[in-house]
Amino acid sequence: DINETKDGVLVVVHGPMHGEYRVQETDYATLRAKALENGEVLPTLEEYLEQAKKNTRTKLIIEIKDHNTPSRETRVVKNILAMVKKYKLDNDVEYIAFRQHVCDELVKYGPKGIKVAYLNGTLTPEYCKDLGYTGIDYNFSVMQKNPQWIKECKDLGLTVNVWTVNNPEQIKWCIDQKVDYITTDNPLEVNRQLGKFLLGRFICQKIVQKLLGLGAAGLPLGVGVTLFALLALHGNKNVAHIVVLAVILLEPLLRQFLGVGIKIIGQQKGFGIDRFVMGNEQRLPSTQQQHSQQGKHDGGPYPFDHFHGSFSFPSSVFSIVRK
Repeated sequence: DINETKDGVLVVVHGPMHGEYRVQETDYATLRAKALENGEVLPTLEEYLEQAKKNTRTKLIIEIKDHNTPSRETRVVKNILAMVKKYKLDNDVEYIAFRQHVCDELVKYGPKGIKVAYLNGTLTPEYCKDLGYTGIDYNFSVMQKNPQWIKECKDLGLTVNVWTVNNPEQIKWCIDQKVDYITTDNPLEVNRQLGKFLLGRFICQKIVQKLLGLGAAGLPLGVGVTLFALLALHGNKNVAHIVVLAVILLEPLLRQFLGVGIKIIGQQKGFGIDRFVMGNEQRLPSTQQQHSQQGKHDGGPYPFDHFHGSFSFPSSVFSIVRK
């Protein structure tokens, strides 16, 4: 969330207030002197971009807040675009705004391929497309009243984001409707419902790190497991199950070529992996111990109705649990 201070500094703060100060009517030094609720100082956009430059795997979604005049909003848009260009982050930043004028100026002055989504929920997908926007980013209540807009957006090549979705039933609705993005304060629940877990990402990372040294012998293994893992990361529950089985069956080769130890705690609807280990670092706890650990997983309470089974392979153990 970007606001411009009275003296023209772009700061990252939801606003419109910072403590007792109205952000857009106060100079930067005064605002900076007042700590945030967590004790940190009020950051500038430039500080954010400096950090983003160190980790381009994290995409920044810049929301430009409404300002008091169109001319000021135009200046803010131009200054933000210039700063993003300065740090060569054009491909790592997307923009959203409630004010149509701000979105129009982003389209007008932004680089080719700029991604702009409208927040206010008052424009149809067709209208947004005609204005040059690349997506809509509407409140859950708006999308629930207009679910046909999701298909219209897909037909028009627009993305759909829904905010702010924390209720599990509302999260399920968004997933079932196949929206592109969900804004949430509850990412664990979103990831749980998507059926994504860390195994696929971990395997991909290890394969990328090691493939250069494997030579031709390791290529089929690398390609196969990578394809499985990538598919699992996109929320295909059936493929996610296949990933687990594939890794187990290929475990001796994986251990030989990659030398990795894998530990994950994950869960899927109706199917969960409590612990999967390569090598002899760790074994599954007993059934009784597993039941005693209910509610201690990272995702909060994880109510196992009963222990369904465990299977042993060379140097590896995994369990399947039914919720």
